[in-house]
Amino acid sequence: NNTSRGTITGSNGAFQLTEMPRGTYQLVFSSVEYKTFVIEVNAGRLPPPLRIRLSPRVTELTSVTVEPYDKHGWAKYGKFFLDNYIGSSENASSCTLKNRGALRFYFSKRSNRLIVRASEPLRIENNALGYLLTYQLEAFGADFTAKIVSYYGYPLFQQMVPRSENRLKKWQQKRKEAYTGSIMH
Repeated sequence: NNTSRGTITGSNGAFQLTEMPRGTYQLVFSSVEYKTFVIEVNAGRLPPPLRIRLSPRVTELTSVTVEPYDKHGWAKYGKFFLDNYIGSSENASSCTLKNRGALRFYFSKRSNRLIVRASEPLRIENNALGYLLTYQLEAFGADFTAKIVSYYGYPLFQQMVPRSENRLKKWQQKRKEAYTGSIMH
């Protein structure tokens, strides 16, 4: 979680993470249609080989209201989603959501709330900072009456390959500027 380290399983589900620097990390295991599983590990004292079993994502409801997703959701709510999820800064304007078709928008007139779900991890290309971001969106909601927007999920950052040394230097400078004064700083 929140690193540039990650891997994908093979067809048999086996995976391997190598060269983990010292520290404590959250390992995030996710797959579409399954509950995300998170375990904390310390790279200095790694556990024996892990056997992880993901549970199917099941929602238990006390009552059901069937509301189809809005087929025109992107046209109606896409800008709102991007402004609140990615932001509207200079760096955010250089981001591209590569798989916006994975998003489903559900708006309830009765509660004046918007819920956005993703059928697969979101893939965002950040040309300002030189990152490819894979984001497992767990929840996104907007309560327009209370004026509250919230979302959470699990990011994986991968560095993009620069076309030139000059481009790499620009990315490094922009990353430093973005980090300085941020919550992580």
